[in-house]
Order: sequence, then C-alpha cells, then structure tokens
Amino acid sequence: MSERECSRRCKLGIVLCVGVVAFIWLMGNAVADERRLQEWTKSEQPDYLSSPRSIVVDGSGNIYIASAFDNRILRFNSKGKFIAKWGGEGRGEGHFEIPSAIAADSRGNIYIADTGNNRIQKFTADGKFITKWVISRDDDWHMEGFPCGIAVDGRGNVYVADAETHRLQKFSSKGKFIATWGDYNSGEDYNDDSSDCDDDNDGDNGDCDDDDRDD
Repeated sequence: MSERECSRRCKLGIVLCVGVVAFIWLMGNAVADERRLQEWTKSEQPDYLSSPRSIVVDGSGNIYIASAFDNRILRFNSKGKFIAKWGGEGRGEGHFEIPSAIAADSRGNIYIADTGNNRIQKFTADGKFITKWVISRDDDWHMEGFPCGIAVDGRGNVYVADAETHRLQKFSSKGKFIATWGDYNSGEDYNDDSSDCDDDNDGDNGDCDDDDRDD
C-alpha cells in the first residue's frame, strides 16, 4: 500500500469516527430532551404530553401547550410547575379534535385552532370556555376548513392559517369575520373586507369598532 493510499484511508477513518461520535451525541441530546420534557410534565400530574404541537407564553409568563393526540391544553408556570389542564376528545364546547395551534391575547385569553373540528375556540386563562367559531373553506361558508395556525395582534384581531384553502383569515376577538387573503390556485392575493370594519388611515385593514371587542 502506497503512502498516499494509507493517508487517504486514515483521513476517511477519522471522518467516519467523527461522524459516528456526532450522531451519538445528537441522539443522546434528543433522548435527554425528551426525558426532561416527560419529567417536567409528569412531576406535577400523572399525564404525559402526547404530540405537543404548539406552545405560547402569556403576558404573565404562564406557558400553554397544545397536546394534540390527547386533545388537551396544559398550563404551567415559567418554572414548569403544573397549574391546570382542560379538554378531551369531542365536538362539544371545551373539547378538541387534534388541537394544533395556540395563541394568547394581551388580556390573557387563549385561542385554540381546533383543527379536526374545523373551528377556533376561545378560553380564559383558567380554561373557561368563552366562544367558538367555524373556519370555512369557501366564500359562502358552507364548507369547513382546516385551521392549523393562529396568532393574535396587539388589537385583539385573530389571524388563522387555513391549510385546506391555503389562505389566511382575519377575525375580531369575538369571531366576527373581517377579511381573507391568499389563493393557492391563482397565486394572487385575495382580500375580501366585507365586514363593517373599515380601513383606517394607517392601512390597518379591519380595525373594528369598540362594540365588537371584549369588555
């Protein structure tokens, strides 16, 4: 074996060894993270998270997790101490079918994209049901959509990502429809501001009147 060939094999061996070590390190960290997450949640209550899909922190530092496969919302303080949980599988108020996204407004209210039930549900910080509304996938609101993302802006407007229609929809904090935009087929933006909420001078579409907001 030539000196060049020997050197090449040595370098290849070193690269393989480094790759194996890096893989083992990454897998070890993943297992450790999963173990810490399980210990974090079971330390204060017997249930485990089951496919956590989304997480949000409210203005007080409380942490809310949407646990999709067991259809529950769990609340913890910033140190991981369990505070409350609510939910369960079903179509009734306060029940879910794969909750996949969660958001909080400035007043501490929690919004859940109840994906399998094609709707948004709104709760107090303690899990008390407030209201719900259906996400539609056609302009006549006859067919249900597939909400998979949600966000709330500083004025309390709720934005929902509908994976069925590849559109965003905007609502008031009470679920009143304001606008929609996006169209997968045409590739062009679509905006239908058919509500009573007028544009303001700053271009904020759908800034609703005070009587459409929570007390």
